[in-house]
Amino acid sequence: MTETYTPPTYLSCAETEKLCRAALKSAFPEVKFSVRSSTYANGASIRVRWTDGPLKAEVEKIAGLYAGATFDGMIDLKSYHDSWLRDEDGEPQRVSFGADFVFVDRDISGEWKSEIFALFSRTIGREVAQDDWNQQVPLAVDRSTGELYHMVEAETEYVQDVFHRYTQSRTR
Repeated sequence: MTETYTPPTYLSCAETEKLCRAALKSAFPEVKFSVRSSTYANGASIRVRWTDGPLKAEVEKIAGLYAGATFDGMIDLKSYHDSWLRDEDGEPQRVSFGADFVFVDRDISGEWKSEIFALFSRTIGREVAQDDWNQQVPLAVDRSTGELYHMVEAETEYVQDVFHRYTQSRTR
């Protein structure tokens, strides 16, 4: 018996955006996401933004499923791939997503930023200014557990690095 080739169903970038938004809403019902698509010469993409909430890696795990391409920077090559979705009857359907890439960005609210800087200040026993990202502080964040540590005064990190490592491992 010979199988016949059935081409994938092409989904536009806007249709892909709607699927991505629905998947994020299902996975994180309490979070308000901004999901925007953009088409341009030689491609299209989706950008997802939200404030506080789940970790970037958690959102990437869901949203990244809707990317229709990969990029290998070592050889400067964009490669397209098909994906599988279930149709209304639950049957698998091969699709080609209209968005090449999905980018995700988590914003940190001013309220949470203030709480984090207050924690930094309590941990080292002195004020850590919120407006000076280049100050060095004796703080470190354990990369595997996300725990905040007070180091000896001779060991310092830039507050911007500590802040970003801390928020990458924390939800609010």
